Amino acid sequence: MIKRAHSRQTGWARTKEIIRHVDSSSKDINLQKNNISPGTCPSDLTEGGINHRGFRWICYLARQFRYISIRRMKTKVPIILASASPRRQELLTDLGITYTVFVREVDEFFPEDIHPRAVAVLISENKAKAYDDMDKQNIIITADTVVTIDGKVFGKPKDSREAEAMLLKLSGKTHSVITGVTIFHKGKFKSISEETLVTFRTIRKADISHYIETYQPFDKAGAYGIQEWIGKVAVSRIDGDYYNVVGLPVGRVYQELQEFEA
Repeated sequence: MIKRAHSRQTGWARTKEIIRHVDSSSKDINLQKNNISPGTCPSDLTEGGINHRGFRWICYLARQFRYISIRRMKTKVPIILASASPRRQELLTDLGITYTVFVREVDEFFPEDIHPRAVAVLISENKAKAYDDMDKQNIIITADTVVTIDGKVFGKPKDSREAEAMLLKLSGKTHSVITGVTIFHKGKFKSISEETLVTFRTIRKADISHYIETYQPFDKAGAYGIQEWIGKVAVSRIDGDYYNVVGLPVGRVYQELQEFEA
């Protein structure tokens, strides 16, 4: 009887440890730099064996329901996320921020002679200006992500041929992913930009074709989503904020919103 009680206590302690691990790893923006996926289970659970099966199930449940423990960020002013990107919406939700999605079509044109780092901020600010009738009662968040390599700026590909050309250009090289974010309220703009360097392995043309056909990356700058299949097989190194590559440097956005609310 004593041994069984001790076993239950140990099991509960281990369960709490797993939940804490999953919850904390899902929020650590630096984990991806060490090739650890967000929301991962403790490494010892991947070793297999009958004694691990129950704990792996607990780990799975913790991953599915980790949002329950997210700390909600309360704001005095309603927030509007002016983006149709499901990735940005998910990232903002993971911050615990309550917001409304409201999207208006904005031309993403930029002059060819502009510095690549300035492109994302310029487009983000142009998007924000489209909401100048809503900024008095709301905080508007807009964003734009571009990929740059060899002085060229890649936005979203128009078709499969352009997507293939972009990925072939990125293959075997290091490129820059820049996201510009604008927070707009009561006529005041606060714009930031974040840059992350991403290195691709050499990608076979057949793999590029498979990715484009399967994932249809026409809504993504540079024709790829790092969280998708191609990120797992092609990315060899990341220097900087992983979530910036996904589409939103959430850590900096959180800090800027706190300053707006101060």
